[in-house]
Amino acid sequence: MGGASLNHWAPGRVALGLGLSSPTIVGDWHGLSFAPAIQQMREAVEIIRRVAAGERVTFEGKFYRVNNFRMTAPPPAESVRIVLAALGPEMLELAGEIADGVVLNWIPPETVPESIKHLEAGARKAGRTLENFEIASFIRTCVTDDAATARETLARDITGYAIVEAYASFFRSSGFGPEVDALTAAWKAGDRAGAVKQVSPRVLDGLGVVGDEAFCRARIAEFARAGLSQPVILPFAPAAPGGDPRPALLRTLRAFP
Repeated sequence: MGGASLNHWAPGRVALGLGLSSPTIVGDWHGLSFAPAIQQMREAVEIIRRVAAGERVTFEGKFYRVNNFRMTAPPPAESVRIVLAALGPEMLELAGEIADGVVLNWIPPETVPESIKHLEAGARKAGRTLENFEIASFIRTCVTDDAATARETLARDITGYAIVEAYASFFRSSGFGPEVDALTAAWKAGDRAGAVKQVSPRVLDGLGVVGDEAFCRARIAEFARAGLSQPVILPFAPAAPGGDPRPALLRTLRAFP
């Protein structure tokens, strides 16, 4: 309903992003049962598309049940675009099959073509191509003269994801298996600082962009050449206790007019 409402205000400019999340967020943080099931996402997309189109919907699925629901507001003139958050092959193929786009995350440009192959496989199932299909990815970026401090911050961010099994598996498939295994072992042993130290320079260079303006713009261009239609600059600031991060964040934003 929110996506449909926004689409009245900004026709064609709204994209509704959907993802399965993780056991930590769904279970530990929100107290709900987590089911890493492709079928759950397939059901959700079908229901949302039908509801947003103004249909009266009755649906009986494995994960969702809807009985005779219809929005009271009129549907928007343009359908709501749906993009899926995807890491692994199955979710990528589902996105290529049923979605209007995909959002990748923590992916080196060298791995983007492999993800696109899975999107294409899903599109073929639906008898379509990836024409007008948005392929976006979050790219942690810091334009800075203090690259060392920024890379320390980036290493801590990566560690927070690498301890989540879905991301650990994805990082391994991206060629970072030794680092992930060493990081996981240190984390399970209670050595948090040691875990962060396992994030090697090649992992930092692959998963983030840190440097001066010219370097960062050139690196982001590599992501675009790899096949992204929408590189999403996600600025971060070097950790400075008690400092104001806004100047550093603004410098990164202004490097990409």
